[in-house]
Amino acid sequence: MNYIRRVFLLLSDNGITRANYKDTEHYKDSKMFLDCPERMLKLLLESEETPL
Repeated sequence: MNYIRRVFLLLSDNGITRANYKDTEHYKDSKMFLDCPERMLKLLLESEETPL
């Protein structure tokens, strides 16, 4: 991905704010999965077995 000179906006309960891409939830979740896919899959599959 190439996001040079792009502005990322974060929509939250606090309104719309500018965000650094690496501070977004999407980036953090993707990085966790790519860093350790086995662990993330285990966590995801375990959560399916636990009723909400």
